[in-house]
Amino acid sequence: MNLSRRDFLKLSTAAPVGAFCLSLGMSSTVEAARKKRRKKEQYSKKIEGLQLKRTVCGVCPIGCGLEVRTSAQNIEHVEGDKRNPISNGRICSRVLALSFLNRSMDRVGFVAAAAAMEAGKVVEKVEDPWEDRIRHRKPGGTDWDAAKKCPKAGKAIQEIASKIISTRGTGETCTSIGLIGGPGMTNEEAYAAAKFCRGLGMLYVDSPARNGYLPAVKALGESFGRMAPTNHPGDIANSDCILIIGANPAVTHPVLMNHVHRAQLRGAKLIVVDPRATETTSKADMHVRLLPGTDMAFIGGMVYSLVRGLDPSARSADATVSIQNEYLRTHTDAMFKINKDFETIKNRGIFSGYDPDARRYDDSTWRYQFDHNGNLKIGEPRRDSVVTLNRLVESFYPFQDQQVADVCGIDAMALEDAVAVYRRTCMKGEAGAVILGNGALCSTNGPQVARAAAILQMLLGNIGVAGGGIYPLADFGNAQGVIDNGLAAEFLPGHLPYPTEDDKTISEYLENHLETTKEPRAKNEWARMGDYLISLLRAWYGGNTDLEQAFSCLPKRAKGVNYGYNGIFDAIEDGTIRGLIVFGDNPAVSAPDADRVKKALAKLEWLVVLDMVQSETATFWKEAAGAQTEVWLLNAASPLEKEGSFTNMGRWIQWAKAGISASRVGPTMRSELQVLTRLREAMLAEAPENFKKMTWDFMDALPALVAREINGYSGNNRQLKSSADIKASGTICGNWLYTGYCSQDIDAAAGVMLSAPCMDRNGGQSELQTKVGLYPAFAWRWPSNVHVLYSRASLDSGNVSWNGRRRLAIFKPDAEGKPNWQDDLDVVDGGTDTSPQDIAPFTCTPTGFAKLFAAGMLDGPFPAYYEPFDYDRSNQIAPSFRTNPLLPKEPPADESKYPYLGVLFHLPMFSHGSARERVLPNIAEIMPGFFIEVGADFATEKGLTRRQKVKLSSPRLPGGGIEGEIRITRRLKAIDGRHVIGIPCDFGAAGRIVGGSGAALARRACDPNTYGAECRFFACNLDK
Repeated sequence: MNLSRRDFLKLSTAAPVGAFCLSLGMSSTVEAARKKRRKKEQYSKKIEGLQLKRTVCGVCPIGCGLEVRTSAQNIEHVEGDKRNPISNGRICSRVLALSFLNRSMDRVGFVAAAAAMEAGKVVEKVEDPWEDRIRHRKPGGTDWDAAKKCPKAGKAIQEIASKIISTRGTGETCTSIGLIGGPGMTNEEAYAAAKFCRGLGMLYVDSPARNGYLPAVKALGESFGRMAPTNHPGDIANSDCILIIGANPAVTHPVLMNHVHRAQLRGAKLIVVDPRATETTSKADMHVRLLPGTDMAFIGGMVYSLVRGLDPSARSADATVSIQNEYLRTHTDAMFKINKDFETIKNRGIFSGYDPDARRYDDSTWRYQFDHNGNLKIGEPRRDSVVTLNRLVESFYPFQDQQVADVCGIDAMALEDAVAVYRRTCMKGEAGAVILGNGALCSTNGPQVARAAAILQMLLGNIGVAGGGIYPLADFGNAQGVIDNGLAAEFLPGHLPYPTEDDKTISEYLENHLETTKEPRAKNEWARMGDYLISLLRAWYGGNTDLEQAFSCLPKRAKGVNYGYNGIFDAIEDGTIRGLIVFGDNPAVSAPDADRVKKALAKLEWLVVLDMVQSETATFWKEAAGAQTEVWLLNAASPLEKEGSFTNMGRWIQWAKAGISASRVGPTMRSELQVLTRLREAMLAEAPENFKKMTWDFMDALPALVAREINGYSGNNRQLKSSADIKASGTICGNWLYTGYCSQDIDAAAGVMLSAPCMDRNGGQSELQTKVGLYPAFAWRWPSNVHVLYSRASLDSGNVSWNGRRRLAIFKPDAEGKPNWQDDLDVVDGGTDTSPQDIAPFTCTPTGFAKLFAAGMLDGPFPAYYEPFDYDRSNQIAPSFRTNPLLPKEPPADESKYPYLGVLFHLPMFSHGSARERVLPNIAEIMPGFFIEVGADFATEKGLTRRQKVKLSSPRLPGGGIEGEIRITRRLKAIDGRHVIGIPCDFGAAGRIVGGSGAALARRACDPNTYGAECRFFACNLDK
């Protein structure tokens, strides 16, 4: 519109502003802005009158803070808590979906409410939470029982209790019942579930953390002593170079990616190793696109590039400047002599001691050398070929640049370029971090991928320093916490090894599992394993029996049996397990070979599911004609609706307050702790004696009372302050690692935690702490509130920090020569009463040093590379063995039938198992259905068009497979001549958003160390 100056003045002075805007064609824009502003102001006034509760997000392992505003009936508003130093007010779409689900009619608890609304009646508040009706399916039923005929929760608990008693039988050990603890469980619920199951004699007790997360923390425990990531999420911002392998945190963990971005703003370099181009690779300085499942070979190539100069057979010039020699000598086992009979994979592709018939190793040669006094023998690399560093160089010799390039399907220069960038972190003042995702860890090589990453970080001096460390990423919230508190088949709470059949007494247990040396600088916190075990037995059995009898009450594992997550479904298939309890997990969608899982569920006599929605696990019988399984579906509380603590990937334990009371209009939501407590009450009269002996001092299922037992207390009921207070002579402690997280006294009579370190929201810190971002008064970290594990390793041999700019510890002896640690920085790992010369930095290893050589790994003390099971090609790194020699031989996929490589990935709006989000209408609008991603070259070659329907198959789903629409993308390209297909793993048959389960295409082949499955990549075929 053209206006003269006269017309403009007329309009601006004589006409109303609205008319003026209308004449300019601007009214819609201005009015829309005003309307939006008014709505925002009205909404702000509305939520100001609501109750505000600050809590913690339990959706993913980052540990973001939330501000939840609630009315008397519902959660009305959720936003990020700006006071939380991890997330700084940021949240992701998944927690918003969780808040929408809070009042969705698709929630399980709306059974009675839905019936009332259909009849036009007013929905009344349920006063007795156990009078609310739940879902039930009779054996062989074609649908759920009618709403009015569904049993009330209290009656259902009685029925379930009877089933447990009758299925369990009379023996001391129960293998006929399994339990899977899901991602929404708090630490207190995980601990209570472990206690409940072990008291019942159950051995098949696990969680989905088995796949992708446990392999990593197991390897970190073998390398450094503690089964946990070494640093915390915010510390990534201190890194100078970040290596991300097999992960897409920009989508799956966006708040973590914010810390990566902060590091990049400081000048840090980002290297991403991934078969796909992703949102994360778009931010990378270097993207290495390798074949799925070959991550171990790539990291091995990096390691050998760093140590090549130490190899006498290498032609290249000396390259020892690429490793941190002083760090290796001072803090690792690099100079320890290894048994002269030990053989690496260099010549035969296997280590010494391999038995091909038993498919296992005799590890008797996998030992250090000791002198006649029992002291470690120390050597010099230039003179002693048997020192650890030289044996490492020899073991990684097969990882030559060209071999690695051929295995990974990359150019050799890509490996060299990555090493050239990352090797700079070995210099003083620099630090590098490694982030490992499920794409690398969900493999039969998974634990050794993490081991190789640990070796890489040790060679460069990146462990125990700010900005360094290793970060394995889990798919769901409390993966670390459920492992810490006993929901892993091979562990008691506190990572205590679970007893086997060889452990008939406490002394035999300690003899079989406790490893010590005479190394004078070794603190070896595991040397007190007896104190930790005895305090746990007191927590579980109190004064109902003596200690040896209490130990005998624990069911003992048989060696070589897979009692873990994947083994549970094997045991159902062979008829061992007849009843299964599933808390908040959805294995019918998320477990590998998911269709086989559903067929296994159909063989059960009964199934109990506690969930917020009707997941595929609860409704598997709709796809399994003739299934006789009786199913109870109990309505679960969401992480926003229950109280308890969550442990994030940095070991930060934060106390979550319930966003809304479970007693309200509509459904009654139940926590896992409430269900377990009610079940125990219903079972007690007919339960076996060992179960009756087990204490359960959790009045009204109050989480604070469970926390009190986990933390531990003395005979006079005073809470323990640290693990140093644990004594075999009388303390009670459920988890020695968590001693201190609620060390303030609890009002046991009221079951209320008034204050505790894990509840403290005082984020104050000193100027020095601010530089590193330590936040010592916010939350609590195990052990002993240490932020960065092994922080003694941040000092060199002269007690000077490797990185003065990001120092963690300052040590200066006082005038009398006594130890003097500056106490306004991080808590010193290992305590402040000794000097660095008195205690070696890795306080949980038997020697006090980090382990390049880890004899506890069943398939080798050094990592080796083996091909994925589906790949039909020879192993160029270890030619004698295509796949892991400890695993049964299986034929590879027929490449003529399955010529393509499938890769599973997560969508940003879906959480683990995804059932909760797929019922929501707003999510359905964003993502209406299942799809399959292919590259443009592949689409042209196959003649595919956008949104064309195709079928995807694999050796697990031959023939028809699963159907989906094509999405043509630039994310994918052929690698080494093989096309890669991207498949989301967030769909199933239930809810508004339906589609095939990508996990149904994946294998259940498990690694020999943790039985984690190779479930993120596979051979497949695509047909029109």
